[in-house]
Amino acid sequence: MQAAHATLEAGLKAGLAGKKFTETTSLILLEAKNEEHLLKAHEHISGQGIDCALFYEPDDHLGYVPSHTSFATVPLTAENRHHFKKYKLFKQPKGE
Repeated sequence: MQAAHATLEAGLKAGLAGKKFTETTSLILLEAKNEEHLLKAHEHISGQGIDCALFYEPDDHLGYVPSHTSFATVPLTAENRHHFKKYKLFKQPKGE
């Protein structure tokens, strides 16, 4: 769910609401061990000139620890995907 929040924020930030794309885009979920690693990944990707939006989970009243929980980029073309090669793809733990 956090990735969906970040994706929405990235799209709104880039002014993409209601726009149609001529290229196919992909949703790729990557894994970060914790908030520190997430912020380092965000810094690396945004440092490549890729527009990103961080999502901050504020809902401590629901039992969450307020923190950055995800980030998303604007839709990328194939030539930008190489920036993500060093990151692990998300894999759902077995039994969940």
